[in-house]
Amino acid sequence: MNRRGARLSLAAAIVISATFACAPRPVPVTALTIVTSPAPFASIEAAAQAESRVDWWAQDTRDGDACTRCFAATELARWLPRAFDLPPGAVRLATVVPDTGDVIVLGYPSSNGVARLLHRDEVPGLLVRAVRRPHGRAIVITGPRRADFLYGACSLLESLGIHFVGLGDAGTVTPSGARTWPSTLALGGAPAFPTRGFWAWEPRGSPEFFLWMARNRLDLWTAADTAHVPLMKKLGFQLTGGGHTIESEFLPPSRYFARHPEWYGLHAGKRSPAIHGESGDNFCTWNAAARRTLADNIVAALVDGSLAHVDELQLWMLDGGRWCECDSCRAQGGPSDRWIEVAQTVRAAVDAATAAGRLHRSVDVVIPAYLETLAPPTHLHDGVRGRIEVTFFPYFRCYAHALADSSCTEINRRLVAAYRGWQAAGHPPDAVCEYWNVGAFKTLPLVFPHEMATDLSWYADQHVSRLSYMHAPTRLWGCWTLDQRLFAQLAWDPRQNPDTLVARFCRDYFPASAEAMREHYRALERASANILALDHCAGVFGTNAAGGRLAQPGARLFPLAHLQPFPMHLPHDQAPSLEEIEAAMVEARAALDRARSQAKDGVERARLAEEERRFAYGEAMFRFYIGLIRASMGVRMGDERAARAAFASADSAARVLRGITDLVQASASHANAGDGLEASGVVPTYEVFRKRYGD
Repeated sequence: MNRRGARLSLAAAIVISATFACAPRPVPVTALTIVTSPAPFASIEAAAQAESRVDWWAQDTRDGDACTRCFAATELARWLPRAFDLPPGAVRLATVVPDTGDVIVLGYPSSNGVARLLHRDEVPGLLVRAVRRPHGRAIVITGPRRADFLYGACSLLESLGIHFVGLGDAGTVTPSGARTWPSTLALGGAPAFPTRGFWAWEPRGSPEFFLWMARNRLDLWTAADTAHVPLMKKLGFQLTGGGHTIESEFLPPSRYFARHPEWYGLHAGKRSPAIHGESGDNFCTWNAAARRTLADNIVAALVDGSLAHVDELQLWMLDGGRWCECDSCRAQGGPSDRWIEVAQTVRAAVDAATAAGRLHRSVDVVIPAYLETLAPPTHLHDGVRGRIEVTFFPYFRCYAHALADSSCTEINRRLVAAYRGWQAAGHPPDAVCEYWNVGAFKTLPLVFPHEMATDLSWYADQHVSRLSYMHAPTRLWGCWTLDQRLFAQLAWDPRQNPDTLVARFCRDYFPASAEAMREHYRALERASANILALDHCAGVFGTNAAGGRLAQPGARLFPLAHLQPFPMHLPHDQAPSLEEIEAAMVEARAALDRARSQAKDGVERARLAEEERRFAYGEAMFRFYIGLIRASMGVRMGDERAARAAFASADSAARVLRGITDLVQASASHANAGDGLEASGVVPTYEVFRKRYGD
């Protein structure tokens, strides 16, 4: 069944109110009972920690339902005393609704306790509602899916001032005083994007990170984190597997090439076994036997092998690989047409295994619109819609403009044209995977609140059902705390105002320095916006020449109209100039220093210290890039003094970057580096200028 059709489509978190007869002064909460059923487990506490005993893909879902629901109950028991300022023991867990007192009940709409309290109202989706009862107050948390209990619990806690902003207890914001019982409350709705999270393929998560995800209603990660699969399933996650290694894992030339060279790509008249990990030469997609073998091996892995915990199979070709040149493959069409035929074979094999009882769970088959397959298919492929999903990857995109901004003619226009092409071909993308931390950025301190909000709203308008982004850092966030928090909030409801969200973030996370931090993020957003063009100019992208592009006298110094040395008024492709980026970083530094002087509380100071460390890394990197660019400018103008001075600035930054290690090892392997200097991606350029101008 198509997941989009199985889920509700309303993208809102609505608050409506019911009228209650209440005293002028709310009665304080002095004790509280949290009620749910642990069956078939012995107790709520036991059920909440039973994830390793649950078969999360069983047809009988009672164990999993109880585990997630009871965990949500224990989350409430943990955090509500902080909200209501209650002493130890004032919150208890129970399996039966008491006759008197304040209660919170978690259960499906059909359960007796919930049905009585809701008077059998129809519940269309996630619902958290305050209701009347004869001798006490009650809140009901219900919904059609087990994850709704966890999301409902977290929504209630957020409404009571418990905000899960950053990682762990240190990243959680609690109210300064006791909150009152919400006499009028109805939180509910469904997310704009039914699946929300991160694309990953390596075991680099942690329980702290996964709890943050769940508390922020994110639910997509990789099955490669095998040690944490039970925890992730308890938290309601969908697990992905596959990626660019599909061919090397499931059609390895070391196993098949000697007997079946015809299965592999033809280049210059010879069949090529060059498949190495994620790269090389794609196999001969026309060859039906090769496709079937690939599909059979994938199915075997889904049944009881390396993909045994995968809910979403990411069926990707090699990363930037060559495509077979045989006449039969050419007749299939372009790369997108060819890969769709591969996906159809895999989809058929998965369906056959399910029908035969070998595979006991639903598995989505997802293909990428990326690089060679960014261009839409040229043929009509029957039976694909609803059976094979397409993820759109806006790789090498501009962040100074929203994706659909028509004024970005130099970069984003081609991506939007490709997106529209897939729609016109009858295969509108079901998912989008963004690149706010693309590998080349190496987890620099970058923030994109306005671009993120605009793009996610546009994706929602295109009826995208799955939203993720690449290379999310899992620790040492600094300003990535803002990015992660906003991503989670906007993925649920992209119509929210990003300025309001940033202001709320600053009030919550930096209460004594909120205004200074708002100024810091405003300036940092300006400095971040043109990062793609800055990287391109510095030579991170776009050249294999010895020493990098800045060391090549014949290379155009500013290759993209997006980045100019000084502010210019352009009819299109307007973006921050080199001078404006430098000025924005100076403003961001001044605001951050002011915030650090204002904060007195130890928790806030620790948060600012983490912010400062990652920002200082970005400061050094921007100074390094701009120093090298200005050194190249000096050389080209014949101004040796200017070139030498610019290199001195870059050299000073290089010394800082060499000392940075942990900050560039907090993300995916593609976005990590040994140290900050390696993370720059332009060490050869630095060495060229060091030999010329170094001491």
